[in-house]
Amino acid sequence: MSIFSKNQPSRAIGGFSLIELMVTVTIVTMVTGLALVRYSSFNSTVLLNSQAYEVALDVRQTQLYSLSAGSVSQSVNSNVDARFRQPYGLEFRRDNPIQYSIFQDIDEDDQGDANEVFERMFLGTDFSIGELCVNGSTCSENEGAFVEVIFKRPDFNAKFRTNIGGSSLTITSVSIRLVDDQNNLTRDIVIDESGYVTVE
Repeated sequence: MSIFSKNQPSRAIGGFSLIELMVTVTIVTMVTGLALVRYSSFNSTVLLNSQAYEVALDVRQTQLYSLSAGSVSQSVNSNVDARFRQPYGLEFRRDNPIQYSIFQDIDEDDQGDANEVFERMFLGTDFSIGELCVNGSTCSENEGAFVEVIFKRPDFNAKFRTNIGGSSLTITSVSIRLVDDQNNLTRDIVIDESGYVTVE
């Protein structure tokens, strides 16, 4: 004789219904999609910040070139004599927005015509130089706009050459805006006349 009686009610077997399973899968899919979108935006912000700090570090390195006893020309080109007193600088141009140059001003005439370029620095593939600004308010996106930041021994202070705002303008700071065109993000590298560099 069976230990189970036919008169006993059968118990329902526990589990998920098809509707519950579909709702759960939909919620998990939505949360995962949102996380991926947020991750892409976060990743773009991190990359732009990294590029901005790299440019700021190059500004600081150029300042150190100008203050050091040796010459950067010795490390870049061993055939070039050391020039201890000539200023070093960086040039940012709107007509070539994916790169900037580190140079030494050989004739020191403040004209920028005899700059010896030591190194051309290239921005990442998604980034470019946007606006160039002086004194935080006078900005230009024109193709011919340029800014040069120059350091001369024994000073930490920065001097500026630019064609933005006219020759009568006294320049106390410049900013270089980096743009991530794909994600519509920007960061500014600001250099003031005391040689202080910040990323905003």
